[in-house]
Amino acid sequence: MHHVSRTGPSARRHRHVLCFLIPALTLAACGGDSSRRHSERQLNETSAPLALRAVTHSLFASPKIITYMPALIQQVSEEQCSTGSVTITPEDSSPVTDIAYAECLEDFGGISTLTDGTLHFGYSDDDTLIQVVAENFLEHSLFLDIEDRLVTFDGQLDFPAGPASPVSYTANGTYHLVHTAPDTDDDVLIRFQDFQMTSTLSGTDLIQYPGGSLLLDNGAVITLTTGDNGLTRPEDAICPSSGTLTVTASDGSHLDVLFSGEDHIVVTVNGVAQPEQSCDEYLALIAY
Repeated sequence: MHHVSRTGPSARRHRHVLCFLIPALTLAACGGDSSRRHSERQLNETSAPLALRAVTHSLFASPKIITYMPALIQQVSEEQCSTGSVTITPEDSSPVTDIAYAECLEDFGGISTLTDGTLHFGYSDDDTLIQVVAENFLEHSLFLDIEDRLVTFDGQLDFPAGPASPVSYTANGTYHLVHTAPDTDDDVLIRFQDFQMTSTLSGTDLIQYPGGSLLLDNGAVITLTTGDNGLTRPEDAICPSSGTLTVTASDGSHLDVLFSGEDHIVVTVNGVAQPEQSCDEYLALIAY
């Protein structure tokens, strides 16, 4: 089984070549112009790994944010800053609705955290936390000069059933994680556009139904869909063990990923299936 815990650059970074099938009639009729138009598709042999990496990151990022940000409510104190400040609203024992950090530095001698930005929390009628809105939130942590972690989030997360796992949610905004350590080198950037996730449990398997859109670095907007059965992911695994994920760009170009076991993965690019891959090969393809 392939587990979520990994060490960034230790993953193999080799690439597999994705190719297209261009009808012979089109080639004969259009020559080089057909190839040029073909290469301009938003999802093609070059952009496919980038798109699939963004999709994979998106499946894990929002649950981490939803787990982490509510914890700040329990940890925050207006006396915690060595320099800068933090303001909590309301000041009484009512549920916290706002935390405003102003370059709040916590320094413990070699271990420090600088936090800035504002968090807004929304609740249901029974005081269940169902929304987090971040405005230019930033947390930069240094650990004994050997680990550096920067997290930023500017956007909104809605989770109507509360933050309990497995969480279902809608995400909008931009999340960025830069984390360097002796065994880690992560740089994760995700732009959510009405990205939706419905999650359920079946025994120890997580069933996920991703939908909505992501914005890629190249400006393409991609939409995610799955079949009626969603994606089945064993506990702590990265690669689903069953299901089909379809990724579609605004120009109609598309990718399909069929998971028939964690080590039986077939990527199809605009209708052309590639050789079956193991989970390790798939993660190397997308440089995850």
